[in-house]
Amino acid sequence: MMIQLPKLFPCLGFAPIICDTHGEQDKWEELKIALKLARDGQKGYGIVSATAIKVYPNSKVEALGGAVHQFIRREDLVVRLPDIMPAF
Repeated sequence: MMIQLPKLFPCLGFAPIICDTHGEQDKWEELKIALKLARDGQKGYGIVSATAIKVYPNSKVEALGGAVHQFIRREDLVVRLPDIMPAF
């Protein structure tokens, strides 16, 4: 029996980022797993219910509607960064 290892995929390919939506109940477990598959220094964004993000051509991420949870892969760890807050 062959075990298939998880891998990242481009999804819709609109923006070169890793994100997960509505994962706040499981503490962003899927997002953290995705970041463990990514390169060191890669950021990931947790988009909570009633929130969205805007990604600019320079890869800057803006929160719309509420806070966006932000994580980064540092070596073998996934570390929580300060939330991205919307600019009102």
